[in-house]
Amino acid sequence: MKSFVSVNRGFGGAEKQFDQMVKDLRAAGVVGEDWTYQRHDLSSTSHLATLRALCSQRGGTVVYNMSVLGIGVWPLLLLRLLGNRILLFPHVVVSPTRSRPKMWRLRAWLQWFSTRLADRIVAISDGNLFTLERFVPRKKLIVVYNYVGCENDIPFQANPLNREIAIVGRLQDQHKQQLTFLRCHGDLLREKGLVLHLFGSGPDEAAIRKTVEERGLEAHVVLHGWCDEDAIYAHPFSFVLNLSRWEGLPLSILEAIYRDRIVLLSDVDGNRELAYGDFLFKSDEELQELLVRMVVNQDIDYALLLAQKRRLYHRCHRERSLRLLGQALEDLVSKKVR
Repeated sequence: MKSFVSVNRGFGGAEKQFDQMVKDLRAAGVVGEDWTYQRHDLSSTSHLATLRALCSQRGGTVVYNMSVLGIGVWPLLLLRLLGNRILLFPHVVVSPTRSRPKMWRLRAWLQWFSTRLADRIVAISDGNLFTLERFVPRKKLIVVYNYVGCENDIPFQANPLNREIAIVGRLQDQHKQQLTFLRCHGDLLREKGLVLHLFGSGPDEAAIRKTVEERGLEAHVVLHGWCDEDAIYAHPFSFVLNLSRWEGLPLSILEAIYRDRIVLLSDVDGNRELAYGDFLFKSDEELQELLVRMVVNQDIDYALLLAQKRRLYHRCHRERSLRLLGQALEDLVSKKVR
């Protein structure tokens, strides 16, 4: 049996990318009808039902989607015990000292253990690759950059700018820091007449709504909930902001660049692979300066935006990624690995 398997809680960028990859591999004829797809959302499906479904996959080949390396290891362990060859597809590979500093030793061990259960591992970015190389042999790794359906090689179009900013992603302050942003920069939104659009849902949505109300930011912050890509870009914001403390290779930023939005990104692995230094920030002070310079004063180097989009197109390309994945699957099925 050959199967794509995704076991996660909720639906975010990792799940969206994996879904698209499966569709594209099928459409391109890289995989046939003998490949099945199991997608289990533990926020709406019981662990028992998921366990039963996974037990049907025995002695075959599995491409396993793991949103964050080391989180939710039990399905991966089960699939290995059932005799499957596994291509592991982690979306985010982050140092445990950043994501869970109080449990970093356990998280580090779970990351290491996850990689030992797989025959091959996909790195979706250079940042993921560099982190994985610390504890995984290089011959076990394959680099397949994330890509998005809206990719194009049309030069960056300089549209009339406004003072509207979007943040796209799960409303979770520990990772995405939307709540921290409102507490630190809410006054700037009000004083400079900026509007912040939040697209997404998550555990901190109620706290964000409360903060908006307490700080009197109703005219400057709009919560849209979860929206698909077309619905997001029906709104005329000029800037997309990413505040993440860690990233794999964020789909929301790939989409924003291809749709000719100006991205302002935290200087972390994944983000720095997509933007030049003028559009990156390392601290709240640097972010404040960037917002004033780019959004308020609109002092923007369009030559950099042109180069940024051109570089992205030649790097994160669908046909190249599908070809590399196809080769990895062929090797796995024919037992050329491990």
